[in-house]
Amino acid sequence: MILYCFKKHVKSHCCTFKLKIESLAMKTNLFSSIPMTLFLLSILLNPIESRAQFSATLETGLAGFSRNEARIPGDTGTTIDFTRFDSPNALAVRIIPSYKFSKNHEVRGLWAPLSFEATGRLSGSTSFNGTTFAAGVDTVGSYKFNSYRLGYVYHFNPDSAQRWRLGLMAKIRDAYISVTQGATTSKKSNVGFVPLIHFGWEADFSKDFTVNLDVDALGASQGRAIDGLIAVKYRGLVSAYMESANLYLGYRTIEGGADVEEVYNFAWIHQAVVGLEMSL
Repeated sequence: MILYCFKKHVKSHCCTFKLKIESLAMKTNLFSSIPMTLFLLSILLNPIESRAQFSATLETGLAGFSRNEARIPGDTGTTIDFTRFDSPNALAVRIIPSYKFSKNHEVRGLWAPLSFEATGRLSGSTSFNGTTFAAGVDTVGSYKFNSYRLGYVYHFNPDSAQRWRLGLMAKIRDAYISVTQGATTSKKSNVGFVPLIHFGWEADFSKDFTVNLDVDALGASQGRAIDGLIAVKYRGLVSAYMESANLYLGYRTIEGGADVEEVYNFAWIHQAVVGLEMSL
């Protein structure tokens, strides 16, 4: 689970999944307007061509943890290491719609639901979110971390063999974490806003093969958030059926967390993914 916790004036209640970045929280209103500001400025400097294009990417794969520690509250709760529980890999799905106004200007979104459930027994008496759970009793830990994003991306050198991207994404997270023993359950949930910086790079190695790096990330002294993909695209397999389509295989990592008074959590998720890009 990836936690992000912002100050109250961001109008978002803290929860397990929040990343509290005080230095950025005071600038939330500025961050939320930056994508549109950059978009308007870039249009003035580089007039839009008649190359508008819709596209969509469908990605899926298995996701699992190599790290998943939580403590709520961060200063008085008991640390739970969910990697010691039995946690089957989860099926992860994401849809990425995109609209290119020209070769350089793109608005993209993201719909990425993600949830896990782990079962096991606590090694000792555990205080979680104000509730005490007993040791040696069957315990279920679960969480949801749905991510929705919208942002602007600028493409550098779009016609060259190596291409770069830079942008800003506005992320809305819909998340919770819960611990259950029998009829006793403690749950903390949150819906909140997080600004992320987008960076991308593509390189064509042949007519059919392209390597793609795609990252949304943000970091500060209180924590960090990273969502990155490295993938190889192949055109030959699907081009006979869909002219403007690419198939890709890759590795996605989602890593981050927060260490603040209200919550401590760090998690690292790994995904083996397959994706299909289609121009509409």
